[in-house]
Amino acid sequence: MATALIPQGGLNRLRASIVWNSNPTLNITPGFLAKEAISIRPDNPAGLLLATLTGGVVSGEPFQMVSGSIHLVRSISFADLYKLQFENNVQMGDAAVFTDAIAGLTAYQLSNCILTNWQEMSFAGQDAGYVVTFAGIQYINSVLWQ
Repeated sequence: MATALIPQGGLNRLRASIVWNSNPTLNITPGFLAKEAISIRPDNPAGLLLATLTGGVVSGEPFQMVSGSIHLVRSISFADLYKLQFENNVQMGDAAVFTDAIAGLTAYQLSNCILTNWQEMSFAGQDAGYVVTFAGIQYINSVLWQ
């Protein structure tokens, strides 16, 4: 069998964004982001392989906890909205996290999101970043719910 040439697609950093369903004034668009933009990662496995005496039993998880980072530019007033949100209410509700893939990955739908922290900042005039971290739930293995 010959190896097929598959178009590799492309990335567009200006697609990365977050839409908060309950907090639209805090929606993230590329103009508010530092070069590191947005990142997300799972905090637990999507499923388990449970050892038995002679093999293993699979057990899919119904959801994953997901953590993320938003690299805001603190030199614009939008970053202050996030500082004020920490001071007021860290509960953010549901969100859609859009990737930088032009055609490929669809948005990650997260539920019950919360702002978890902000990272250390240097005020030496050489880093404009204000990194906000958040967490939420991604429902997975939808066949488990049927």
